[in-house]
Amino acid sequence: MTNSDGLQTARDNFSKLCAVLDDNKFKYEKNDEELSIHCLAKGKEMPVEIIIKFNPQLEIVSLLSPLPFTVKEESRNSAAVAVARINFGMVDGNFDFNYSTGKLVFRLTASFANSILGKDAFEYVLFTSLQTVEEYNGKLLTVCEKNMSVDQIYNFID
Repeated sequence: MTNSDGLQTARDNFSKLCAVLDDNKFKYEKNDEELSIHCLAKGKEMPVEIIIKFNPQLEIVSLLSPLPFTVKEESRNSAAVAVARINFGMVDGNFDFNYSTGKLVFRLTASFANSILGKDAFEYVLFTSLQTVEEYNGKLLTVCEKNMSVDQIYNFID
């Protein structure tokens, strides 16, 4: 596949995703040039930021959801344990934790190689991500605010 074919496929998928967001009444900002979307969803405990990027070279779409807090230095070991426990049982997507900065981001990626993803595929990426972030953002914040042992973290996450 040539680079221009990958770019056109990415653009077609980008348009399809925008239509899915419109159908689901999301308010979002899009960047047609960078093939990216940014929006905020109201979560139960805290807002959920969503960044979606299309990569024409790799033929993937990635949804990123940075958590709205930074893990303090003294809580980073606990956060690392919690993220490892969460990711171990995760079916799709994962939390990325940058130990040196304290930043936490949920990421789910899908391939669109030689294809246009359907509405169901985009809704799966979007709603699975929202559900996962909603399930764990408060737990991760609690782990970072309390002094828990490894066993307590495991039990709390489960």
